[in-house]
Amino acid sequence: MGTPIGEVDLSGGPARLCTSGESLLRWDLCPEQIRRMSDELVARTKEAYDAVGSLELDAVTLGNTLKALAHLDARYAVQKSTLTFPRHVSPSKEVRTASAEAHERLREFDVDASARKDVYQRILALGMKVDEESLTAEDRRYLNMRLGISVKDIQDTMKLSQYRYINNLRSRTTKAEASEGSPGGLWVEALGMKVDARSLTEAYMETYMQPMEKHENGLHLPKDKRDKLKDIEKKLINKDNLAVEKVLKLRAQKSTLLGFKTYADFVLKSNMARSAKKVSAFLDELSRKLKPLRNKKTTDVQAPSRRLNEYFPLEVVTRGLLDICQDLLGLSFSLVRHDDGTPVWHPDVTLYRVTDRASGQTMGRLYLDLLSRAGKDGDAACFPLQPGCLLPDGSRQPAVAAVVTNFGKPPAADAAAHGGLPASRLLEHDDVVTFCHVMGHAVHLLCAQVEYAAFAAFHVEEDFAEAPSQLLENWAWEKESLRRMSRHHETGDPIPDDALDQLVGSRNVSDVGVDVDYHLMEIIRAKLDQALHTKDGLDLSTENATLSQKIVGVATFRGTDVLDSCDGQHYCYLWSEVLAADMFHSRFKQEGVMNPAVGSDYRKCILKPGASRDAEDMLRNFLGREPNQEAFLLSKGLALPDGEKKKRQRKKINRTR
Repeated sequence: MGTPIGEVDLSGGPARLCTSGESLLRWDLCPEQIRRMSDELVARTKEAYDAVGSLELDAVTLGNTLKALAHLDARYAVQKSTLTFPRHVSPSKEVRTASAEAHERLREFDVDASARKDVYQRILALGMKVDEESLTAEDRRYLNMRLGISVKDIQDTMKLSQYRYINNLRSRTTKAEASEGSPGGLWVEALGMKVDARSLTEAYMETYMQPMEKHENGLHLPKDKRDKLKDIEKKLINKDNLAVEKVLKLRAQKSTLLGFKTYADFVLKSNMARSAKKVSAFLDELSRKLKPLRNKKTTDVQAPSRRLNEYFPLEVVTRGLLDICQDLLGLSFSLVRHDDGTPVWHPDVTLYRVTDRASGQTMGRLYLDLLSRAGKDGDAACFPLQPGCLLPDGSRQPAVAAVVTNFGKPPAADAAAHGGLPASRLLEHDDVVTFCHVMGHAVHLLCAQVEYAAFAAFHVEEDFAEAPSQLLENWAWEKESLRRMSRHHETGDPIPDDALDQLVGSRNVSDVGVDVDYHLMEIIRAKLDQALHTKDGLDLSTENATLSQKIVGVATFRGTDVLDSCDGQHYCYLWSEVLAADMFHSRFKQEGVMNPAVGSDYRKCILKPGASRDAEDMLRNFLGREPNQEAFLLSKGLALPDGEKKKRQRKKINRTR
């Protein structure tokens, strides 16, 4: 039995947050401060990069190179949030404008910082000398990420290709002794040569990294090509001002410079899918299996016959959803009062301290900014304001997330139609689904327990990033959880059973084909996206018409808005949705939607690792097998043949708890 509704601590009494190092965020900056502090942040961060980039190559260590950059990531992320987040939520137009300017300023700086060859050389030198066995899993993953290639591949290449290097190195070798343990020292030992570390590292990058390395910033390239790549990057961050053909051309140039056959292959290298070929196979299989369901009818379920928003007051939904997250994931949410000096950007905003229920350990903070108001972004989103990670002194920096929505109408709206309660306080059921979605992102951020800020939850593979949020949407469609999130706003009565049955059944109340058509249109869009980023000279409208005619039997046309979400990764939302359905139906639906043991497994296997492990490994641990499309297809009304079910069962493996 779960904790009764109301046990989320809303008193505000004992929940005051400590101020020592828990959060560096502040929301009281004026426009002039934002502009000045963005310049200062750029200058300080550049100094930190300069310090790493000026190290002698044979003096690099884990601490002065890799750890230094990791701690820089953590500080920079928080300070950047302070300066750029207000553009979404501040009630002041002037502050929003200054924040948007800071966002553009820092985006350009990020491009410059990522193209620092001197920093890359120090990381490469570390990769060439470090004992991989001495690294933690996160050390190794972060080093590989910074290099764009695994440490093992670099060191194996050195051993296997040593004689190939001799001829390249002799012409530039100095007689200076390389210090013991330096990259040069490794070559002295292996080849009996005298070579200084700088010559070795430069030779390594120029003679072997160019044909083999595909680092996303092109740091192995000659200077003229690196400069060209940087110019392309800066144009692409402002792609909204460019024609579709120009953007596609720039992306193709970028991927060619980096040694990839197509832009899709470049952008997919860090995703679960890995390649355009695998994405194509996924979309083709999904399309083939969904098309037979287009005309399937559901006549045994009726849509709710009454308006249900009266049963979804915002306060009740909020309390119920937090209560669900508490019981399912072993968390505690405690409200922090505004009158204790806690910083918020608007009086409507509430702040919660989030702790682990069992240990009392602080996990982080959660801001809820739920009501619509003038000047606020119109979308619902979760913002990662502060990454949870380890600090240089070994203490943990708690995560901070902000859930931002636009529920209801502005406070001045007429309340007469809602029994006197302001319209902004009553939610439609669609709003409840949205709230669950963004909270799925928030708990992902808050539950991640990683060492490096680079592995905070939002840095998982793009085609897995939406899965935790899509998963939590299911709790907006289950009777047990809906009862926790609903009460009549006047009487306090629960939703009548017949209305609840109709609501739950209405998930598929219309023709199943309507839902299937939506997914088929998303497949068309994803295939169009892939085609634009794998083939040259395509006509956008013609290609879209051809794909839609083939998949749904009707030729449709698209405008240039295709680039708004298409960069070779439009398939990601569908891919994540399939994974979310697999997790929910295979574990929660089978073992109990409010089963704390399953919730604990989910937190341990999926949420806690953040981006410190590959998503496919996390899914395998949680599911006990390889993920598949079965649950997603079953949820759309497709029954798998017995032979296919047996094939899936044979692939089951032991689950790691």
